[in-house]
Amino acid sequence: MGRRTRTRLPSANTLLNTPSAPATQQALRRAKERQAYYYNRNAKPRATLKVGQTVRMIYCEGDWRKAQVDDVLPYRSYQLRMEDGTIRRRTGRHVRFSVEPPLIFDDSYTSSDHPATAPSSSVDDHVATGHTRSSSNEDDTQNQTSDQPGDRRMKPAQLPSAVPPPPPDETQSPPPITTTRSGRVVRRPARYND
Repeated sequence: MGRRTRTRLPSANTLLNTPSAPATQQALRRAKERQAYYYNRNAKPRATLKVGQTVRMIYCEGDWRKAQVDDVLPYRSYQLRMEDGTIRRRTGRHVRFSVEPPLIFDDSYTSSDHPATAPSSSVDDHVATGHTRSSSNEDDTQNQTSDQPGDRRMKPAQLPSAVPPPPPDETQSPPPITTTRSGRVVRRPARYND
């Protein structure tokens, strides 16, 4: 085939070249130039989006949602803020300019995220410290938390109820009950009980 076999012994580069290697490289370069010529006839550079522009981004298959450009990132990608306040990253292929009114974000809930501005008698403080309250204190704190605008914390009535433990068994200890953040009890499949 006009080629040398592979070997671990050092050899000169001139010995590794075949007589047809320069012609093959020129033919490959000409083919790439021809392909680029026909491709560039209809190709246009895509305009970059600016920070603050309203766009439509692809959320899932066929679902384009409204967003706003927060930051222009390298490699033709953008950091986008959606209507619900979440931040997503998309490439320029999945972002399209939109002629819609700009998004208006409600940042009132961010004040409750900082512990310095949160009230001392909030539900989270009592849950985190493990304090118990009487029924009269529950009504007072419920009225206080409901009067605060933009407070996204759960009220005492909305807290997930504790699941009662099963009756104790003398032969073996019951497995611990695991609950999710929403309060759903996670049950192990029966095949793992053995």
